Amino acid sequence: MERLTKRAAYQKLFAIKAQGEDISEMLRETAKSEVVPYDVVVFINKHLPLPVLETYNHIYRNRRKNPLYKSLVNESATPEEQAIALSSLATQILIRGKSLTKQESIEHMETMQLKWVLRALEAFSEGDNKTLRETFMSVRDVFKRLF
Repeated sequence: MERLTKRAAYQKLFAIKAQGEDISEMLRETAKSEVVPYDVVVFINKHLPLPVLETYNHIYRNRRKNPLYKSLVNESATPEEQAIALSSLATQILIRGKSLTKQESIEHMETMQLKWVLRALEAFSEGDNKTLRETFMSVRDVFKRLF
C-alpha cells in the first residue's frame, strides 16, 4: 500500500484533469504545503478512490446494506452507539489489514489511526465519554468530508 506522496498526488491530479476537471486550486494547495493537504486527498479520493482509504470507501459503498456508515455520521448517537460504531470501524480496519502483507497491514492501521480509535474505546470503558465523543466526531467529520 502506497502512502500519498506529493509526486503521486500530482500524478493523480493530472489524471483527474484529463477527465475534464479543474485542478488549479488543488495544484496551488499541494505546491504550498510540505505534505499533501487533506482537502487535496479528499478531492483525489472523490475522483479516483485511493487504496489507502479503502476501508472508508468500502463502508461508504455499502452504506445501503450495512448501517455502519449511518452510525458513523449520526450526530445524535449516544455514547454507547458511538462506541459500537467505532468498534465496528476498528473491525473493518482489521479485516482490510488481513488481506495485505504484514508491512502493508501495519501501514494501513497507522493510516487509519487504529490506535486512536482503540484508545477512545478504552477511555469509554473507563467512563470517559468526552474522549469517545471527540474521536467519534472526528471520524464523523472525515466521512462527511470524504463523501
